[in-house]
Amino acid sequence: LLGGDGATLEERRNASMGLQELPAPYNQQYQLFDMVNATLPMMPWLGTTNFTAWPRGRSDLQHVVMASNRGATWKLANNPYHRDDFWRLGVRPEEAFMCGFWALCRPNEQVQRLYARDVWGPLADPHALKIGIQVRFGDEVLNTDADRADDAKYVSSLMALATPFFACAAAIESAYSVPGQKVVWYLLSDSGEFRQAAKV
Repeated sequence: LLGGDGATLEERRNASMGLQELPAPYNQQYQLFDMVNATLPMMPWLGTTNFTAWPRGRSDLQHVVMASNRGATWKLANNPYHRDDFWRLGVRPEEAFMCGFWALCRPNEQVQRLYARDVWGPLADPHALKIGIQVRFGDEVLNTDADRADDAKYVSSLMALATPFFACAAAIESAYSVPGQKVVWYLLSDSGEFRQAAKV
């Protein structure tokens, strides 16, 4: 269904929507829907399609394997065909993605102990002011970051680009913290070199 020269109009449309055939024997139980780098017209589709009978002609399939890097799965929570499914499973729509991710990618006990000490512990402190900072530099940085670890100018430029983010966090801390209160800045970034430099 990748839309070759001999493909029908429907096959080409399905291919453009990310519908792909898995190789045997996986195609007997699974259907792949690839939304990586999806275009804007594909996004509303998650909120309007009845996946119970999808894909057409193969509604007997038990599993749909979906790949996406666009953060669009939340639209399923407002899908009139499936929003009640979340509640029947006892999962709130805003928590569904993390619940599924945790079930599939649960860290082992050693990693959990490390995170409990360094991350979850401080974030769980009910008296601390927690400020989240996310700095996304882009795929180019994500893909070349490790190769530029010894480039001081490169790391310095990332820190300079992030200056407004830190200034915003500092303003929040100044406005909302009380004297003696513990303040935690939680930094997320696609650059490992930036995360290390920011610790200093």
